[in-house]
Amino acid sequence: MIKKLFSLLIIVAAMVSLTSCLSDTDVEVTYYDDTAITAFSLGTINCYNHTTKADGTGDSIYVTKIAGSSYKFYIDQVNALIYNPDSLPVNCDAKHVICSFSTKNGGVVMLKLKDMWGRDSLGYYQSTDSIDLSTPIKVRVYSNRGNAFKEYVLKLNVHKQTGDEFAWGQATAEGADQLGARRFAQLGNSMWLFCQASDKTIGYQLVNGSWQKASELDGDDAYKSVATLGNSLYTYSNGYLYQSADGVNWSKMDTPNQIKQIIGGSGSRLYALTTSGLAYTTDGQTWVNDALDSNADALPESDINLVAMPSKVNANTNNLTLIGNRNGKTVVWTKVEENGEHADNNAWALLPEDSYNQKTLPCLEGLQVVVYDGGLLATGSSTSLFYKSLDHGLTWSSVDLYATPIIQANPTAAALFCDSNNILYFSKAQLSTVLSGRLARLGWKTEQTSFNK
Repeated sequence: MIKKLFSLLIIVAAMVSLTSCLSDTDVEVTYYDDTAITAFSLGTINCYNHTTKADGTGDSIYVTKIAGSSYKFYIDQVNALIYNPDSLPVNCDAKHVICSFSTKNGGVVMLKLKDMWGRDSLGYYQSTDSIDLSTPIKVRVYSNRGNAFKEYVLKLNVHKQTGDEFAWGQATAEGADQLGARRFAQLGNSMWLFCQASDKTIGYQLVNGSWQKASELDGDDAYKSVATLGNSLYTYSNGYLYQSADGVNWSKMDTPNQIKQIIGGSGSRLYALTTSGLAYTTDGQTWVNDALDSNADALPESDINLVAMPSKVNANTNNLTLIGNRNGKTVVWTKVEENGEHADNNAWALLPEDSYNQKTLPCLEGLQVVVYDGGLLATGSSTSLFYKSLDHGLTWSSVDLYATPIIQANPTAAALFCDSNNILYFSKAQLSTVLSGRLARLGWKTEQTSFNK
């Protein structure tokens, strides 16, 4: 016991002697070999906006200031990248940027820039310095011991165009000027255009920006029923249902007697107009009669469109809109399609006529409707105007952004489609021209924001 106590006293005495070597004014400094950039932010940034003078005599420029701190920067430590996934607005001054760095263990930030002779050089960065981020630059952070560093690439993303720019491009489907009504479809990554001929349907496939004739189907009405379910295309023609895995080879299937026309798909189901109302299938073979909350006599009888918009709040749920023409009026039906394991099959609901609703969709010849930019987009064959609805077809407003070039054609037939890349396709009967375009912001790249894989 005495030996243990003596040993403890020796240890305590040693600690006291070491502590006594430090005066009250001495500061113990710890130096580290490791460091990293842990945060990055921008200061206030100028944006130079161009506008036309009130008298129309020329352009003028006005400056607005944006808070750079509202644009979050991500730091990919594995690949040593610093970037903003949400790009700054177009016309921002990226050549004169004030920014701020935070580092691990008090690391020192140095910028790797070009000197007047074009050689790489290092310079100490101060928070008051304005730097040029119009092109990516390299940034080094040195450990406070000075014996190690880590180098990053700093990239400031700035939009090169405004988000609401839209322009139509053109391609040619050779021989389609001799063909009538048409319909687009997408199978996987392949785009198709099916056109009505005298006694058959001609299929064109988009290959490297060119529409090439690729298939023929029996029946001049096959085009109007083409729709996708899973990995196959389906159509209905001359009383028979057909299936194709490639758009070229078609197989005849057992066909329920009540089907009149396939009207579209939701991704989970394929829907058809029947002799008694509506029906759907989840596998292309077994069809189930769908419930209606109103008389089937109110279903559209021409220019029928079925569009599906995934629910933003419920998984495995689509908001469906069935819209077409009947007796010179536009008819709209809606349905909430739930595809969960124990979900109910909701009935289709007819949107009633409302004298207080002054923003209904006019009855358009050759009506075409697609889901686009968070709403429904509609046009017709005899107009270049487009209409948009943000409430599943209840109210509509005209939009000039998507107006098509003036095209002389049969005013009774057109085709409109939106593919999985948000590209719009448009074509009219008796024309070989196929238009395509995309709203600029819907094509912007989505930067990585998660690094857990």
